[in-house]
Amino acid sequence: MHIALCDDNIADRKQMERLLERASDRRIHTTGVFYIDSYGNVDAVMRSPMLYEAFFIDMTSGSVNGFQLARKLIDAGVTAPIILCVSTINYRAIIDAALAQVPPDGVENSNHEILRRKLKTQIQYLSKPIRVAELDDMLDYAIDQKSKTVPTIELRGEKDTLYVYEDEIMYAEKNGNYAHVALTEG
Repeated sequence: MHIALCDDNIADRKQMERLLERASDRRIHTTGVFYIDSYGNVDAVMRSPMLYEAFFIDMTSGSVNGFQLARKLIDAGVTAPIILCVSTINYRAIIDAALAQVPPDGVENSNHEILRRKLKTQIQYLSKPIRVAELDDMLDYAIDQKSKTVPTIELRGEKDTLYVYEDEIMYAEKNGNYAHVALTEG
């Protein structure tokens, strides 16, 4: 499993790396190896967010906090679990306030309801200091979510990158060095 760790406090980031590496060692025969990429800023983690199957985030001192990074990831199409590590910022209160601002429109698949559902289900919390048992619970949750996820296919154009599900592709044909892909949604 590929894990992104994004924390702007280097000491906390290194400690979390060690905890995740130890968890990987304990689980190597049951769930496999955890590949951990560690980031100290938002731009770095946003370069290739679709690579990861779980995110551990605690951004407190920059212009973008952990919740704002989580929103960026969700807006970019990330479906992996996002675990906000609660330290100096109370992410639970921020998300509760954000949920209160999402207008209830009553339409099940509206953008507002999809956002509300993602904020409630995709984001989890882990309190600092990190306890091994709680970290293991979050890793179990991430592994369970990974097993339920339908993989996407990455389609790269000259300017855009799309992530689509297999059943969204009607056909693809070679066009020189490129491929023309027709999708069900145009």
